[in-house]
Amino acid sequence: MFPLDDSFFRTFEGSEITGGAGEARVTVDKSATMLDVVTHIEVEVGVECDRCLEECRMPIEYDGGFRVRFGETDGNEFDGELMWLGHGESELDMAQYIYESIVLALPYKRVHDGDGCGAVAGVRFVTKEEFERAAESSEMQRMEDNPEWQKLRELRDKLENK
Repeated sequence: MFPLDDSFFRTFEGSEITGGAGEARVTVDKSATMLDVVTHIEVEVGVECDRCLEECRMPIEYDGGFRVRFGETDGNEFDGELMWLGHGESELDMAQYIYESIVLALPYKRVHDGDGCGAVAGVRFVTKEEFERAAESSEMQRMEDNPEWQKLRELRDKLENK
């Protein structure tokens, strides 16, 4: 069992995860030619809310695994399913695998549950139709302020009054 806390997530520069608390359980089954590694991760991480940009907590649960083979290699080589270790290697660094598993398990939409969002009340996205109406209104206002348009308007009014 490996504890996952804020110090674990701080080791990864540029991380979208601001912190967390939980654990990763790792089981290793050894055979003559390989290792089967099975992981179960339960953690609650802090990420930026998509709405209000404040930190929100996201529970993550992940189950996964990979195989380790021993052979001639220039260090740890890993393709997502199979890791190669040199014959003399005796340690398996799981930190990057655990971190990447958590990041990949994050939901696409990251927002506070319920009413916990700190977004300003009344702020919402504008629909395309609302934007186009506002743009037309703005364009009409510019036309009304323009002296050339004012002359055309006066001429139109004269023609309509005859």
